[in-house]
Amino acid sequence: MKKGRKTITLFLSALLLITSFFVVQAPAFSEASSKQENPSAKAYDQKVISRVDSERIFRDIHYLSETIGPRVTGTEEEK
Repeated sequence: MKKGRKTITLFLSALLLITSFFVVQAPAFSEASSKQENPSAKAYDQKVISRVDSERIFRDIHYLSETIGPRVTGTEEEK
């Protein structure tokens, strides 16, 4: 019985070692492939980012938090 446990332990240890190598290496492979697949994605992102207006974001947050106020679940304000 001890020999069987030793074999199983050795097998599981080897399996863990092998799978950990692939898990650690996986992000590197996916980053490299995603950068090469769509080079125009960065240009598109820049177009979107250039349209963001930080002042409007703060005005919207102020309006939603101060003017409208809280909308507690089950109250008339929520509806």
